Amino acid sequence: MVMEALLVSMHGEQYLFERNSNGHGSKLFECSLWTFPKPGIMKHTISRRSANGIPVPCKETNIMQRIK
Repeated sequence: MVMEALLVSMHGEQYLFERNSNGHGSKLFECSLWTFPKPGIMKHTISRRSANGIPVPCKETNIMQRIK
C-alpha cells in the first residue's frame, strides 16, 4: 500500500498530516501528528482514521527510534 500525505500544519517540531491511500479495493484516510521529542526519536500519533468512508476508532501512538 502506498500512502500520500499532505502537510496541513507545522509548529516547531510538530507536523500535522492528512494521509490517504486508494489500494487493494479500499480507501484509507487518517490524520496524524508527527513530533520529535528528542534527537533520533519520532512520535507518530494517529488521531482520526476512516476506511471506505466509515470512521474507525483509533488513538494510536507509535514511537520510533533511529538505528545507526
